[in-house]
Amino acid sequence: MKHSGKVCDFQDFINCVKKANAGKVDVKEISGDDLFAWKDFTSKQKLKTRSDSMPYLKDIVKLTAERGKTSLMYSTNYDQPASEELNFLQAKCVKKFPMPDRINKVRGFNKAKKKDIVEKLCPLMPANRRGFG
Repeated sequence: MKHSGKVCDFQDFINCVKKANAGKVDVKEISGDDLFAWKDFTSKQKLKTRSDSMPYLKDIVKLTAERGKTSLMYSTNYDQPASEELNFLQAKCVKKFPMPDRINKVRGFNKAKKKDIVEKLCPLMPANRRGFG
C-alpha cells in the first residue's frame, strides 16, 4: 500500500491488493450472493468427552484442513512431528453435509454510524473520491 499512495475507497484497496506479490494475487470481492446462514453442527457429546484434551485456540500453532475430510488436524507445538485429529461434527452432518441457505438481504450498518464516519473522513479525501458521502 505504501507504493500506491493514499487509499481512499474500497476500489483503491482492491487495486493495492492485486498489485501485491508482483500481481500474483487473485482478489475476490464478496457480494451478497456469497453469504450463507451457517448452522452449528458441532457435537456437544464429542466436545464433552474430549474436554480434558481439547486444545484452546491460543495453544494451536498449526491447523490443517483437507478437502473432502470433515475433521481438522492440529499441532500445539512447532516441534511436534505428527498432528492430532480434531473431530467435532455431528454424525448426520458427516454423512451428508447440508448446504446452508443463502442470505438474500444485505444488512449494512447504522445510518448514524455512516454519517459519523463520512463527516470525519471526507475532509481528508480528494473531492473526486467522495461519491458515497
